[in-house]
Amino acid sequence: MKCKYCGSENVVKNGSVKGKPKYLCKACNHQFLDNGCLPKMKFKHEVVAQALTWYFDGLSLFKVKRAIEETYGIHVSKLT
Repeated sequence: MKCKYCGSENVVKNGSVKGKPKYLCKACNHQFLDNGCLPKMKFKHEVVAQALTWYFDGLSLFKVKRAIEETYGIHVSKLT
């Protein structure tokens, strides 16, 4: 396991959040979840990549929002 923020391998398990393990980086002192998301991002990178693909294929932002909600079951705010 590498730290999402600094890339250090000096990481220890530090509790859990909603059943998912939480980790603490001893090098930079950041806490993070191993949830497939990039640092500071709410959605997994696969969802973001698919949204960008749909957008650049010509879907409007509203249609991309609706497609994400239907495909992944994720609520997307209009502000996102």
